[in-house]
Amino acid sequence: MKSRFLRRLLAVFFPERCHFCGAVIKPETGFCENCREQEERLRICPPVCPLCGRKKAANCCQKHRRMFERSVSVYTYEDAAKRGIVRFKTLPTALDAAFYAEKMARIVRREYAGERFDGIIPVPMGMRQARQRAENPTLQLAKALSAQLSIPLLDVLVKIYDTRPQKELAWRERQGNLLGVFDIKEAFSPKGGRYLLVDDVITSGATLHECAKMLKIYGAEQVMAVTIAASRLDDKTKR
Repeated sequence: MKSRFLRRLLAVFFPERCHFCGAVIKPETGFCENCREQEERLRICPPVCPLCGRKKAANCCQKHRRMFERSVSVYTYEDAAKRGIVRFKTLPTALDAAFYAEKMARIVRREYAGERFDGIIPVPMGMRQARQRAENPTLQLAKALSAQLSIPLLDVLVKIYDTRPQKELAWRERQGNLLGVFDIKEAFSPKGGRYLLVDDVITSGATLHECAKMLKIYGAEQVMAVTIAASRLDDKTKR
């Protein structure tokens, strides 16, 4: 009760904003009216594909060839959810990270029930991105998710050289753009471990595949993944 009062008092001086569009909203509502309607429509609900985590009706994963065993996501990456994630990646805040992490934690508990994870591992940024951004949004997400699930945060992956952004490339180009760009920090050994990879969006799955591949090369037993959102797949973008 006390914390709710303090939150409302703070909102007088620091108004709460919609997690998708950034509009000023009433305290504790999370979304503006327009984005709330879209949030419900974009949420990925069961039944889902047991490989990519997308809505089962949209499954294009019959030929799944990835180094991670499975991926799950909260939203379909379009409309208000897409705008919200782009906004978070551009200006990441602790409040937005905590909000998305809480949603991701629910999906992990639902879809990975019974799984044991030895650590939560964020997908790393390249050096160019690190220079351009004061904060690493994926690391913020992983930290918040670690707190939600009480699983250790392991910031152990590194991107050893910069590549062109995946969003600038055609689907087939994405598969080779990231070959050999990730590595494991020397002080860490994933041997025999089971890990949860964290990223903001999955499209082709190439980024998560390369990160999982390095963990497997160094001995990880299992790698699962969770993202805020998953882009739609169609016949031209089958894995």
